Amino acid sequence: PLATLPERFTAGMCLRGGEETTDFGKTRGYAVRGTMTCGGEQRQAIRMHPPYVGAVCYTYALFDPIALPPSPPAAFRALVGKGDGSDPGDGILYRVVVIDESGQQAELARRIVKEHKWEPIEADLSKYAGRTIRLKLIADCGPKDNTTADHTLWGEPRVVLTTKLLRITH
Repeated sequence: PLATLPERFTAGMCLRGGEETTDFGKTRGYAVRGTMTCGGEQRQAIRMHPPYVGAVCYTYALFDPIALPPSPPAAFRALVGKGDGSDPGDGILYRVVVIDESGQQAELARRIVKEHKWEPIEADLSKYAGRTIRLKLIADCGPKDNTTADHTLWGEPRVVLTTKLLRITH
């Protein structure tokens, strides 16, 4: 591992065709940290749910800045899945977005998850080597706008080196 994600993140949402906001209002969307269970396995995770009362959109967690080393290359990795005990629904669209120093956003990974099991997701950060970035994790109700049981889990999110390094100790 290169770095764990910063403890602090800003949670928010974005209505279809609207602007991002940190005010969830009465939509019942959220993003919180904790120990979560998926497929019978507990992991440290970020749990999200896209707003589902009077709104169709996505929820996000925007992390404080992370300084990446110039080398070796890094990647974001996590396990994603639906929280145990929820209805299968039509799936959740997971997206990993990077925001660079100039504010430019780029989606680097996406995955639709319909199962109650942990599945890997990875975003290559090598393009951002030596730069400071912010990561935004997005839980979207998907193209059908069905928010039924979209209990989104981001298990053990972290930034890792993609190259093994020899480490000498005395």
